Amino acid sequence: MKVLYILLGLLLTFTIANARLGEKSNHNEPARYDPYPNHHPLQCGPESCNYGEVCHIAHDDCICLPHPKPHPHPHKPRPTRDPQPTIVSAAGTVYLTSRLIGRWTDGSRGGKTFSQYDITIHNDGNRNIKEIYISTDSTFKLRDNSDASLWNMVRLNNGILGLPSYQNSINAHATYVFGFILEGVIPANLNILKIIYQ
Repeated sequence: MKVLYILLGLLLTFTIANARLGEKSNHNEPARYDPYPNHHPLQCGPESCNYGEVCHIAHDDCICLPHPKPHPHPHKPRPTRDPQPTIVSAAGTVYLTSRLIGRWTDGSRGGKTFSQYDITIHNDGNRNIKEIYISTDSTFKLRDNSDASLWNMVRLNNGILGLPSYQNSINAHATYVFGFILEGVIPANLNILKIIYQ
């Protein structure tokens, strides 16, 4: 009898958890692949931030802040050239903008279409950034799946992007540009995960 009560309790817990997850879904938004479901992939001091938060570290003090959503239609192709950069991720006074540089079809690669983007990291705050980590997902399809199609950033574990060793900081009120060439016409979903200030 005890086993039956335990099984019924587990079933009830599972049912309530699924109902809560269903309440949070928004069927008006396009489905997005999430490479880090229900957890934050990077530590924020002694603990981890919750899913959907950005870790900010300054002088060994850590704070997790909610992450604003990216541009409203991440799976719609952009025009051949962006007249203005688009904000794709923000975390307080630090944000990313994306600009489509160009798009072409390459006959030497089986007629595949490629898109080149410049991403600008804007540091509008009063502190220098020592490190920044940016998440990617399945939309980040580098040409030939090669890091040669990514410049001024390095790919770390789980597809996370970080500053290269030669870039010591992003100064306060300054910008830093990195770029990449993607296969296809869909822009990459990029989200700021963690910022470490000097």
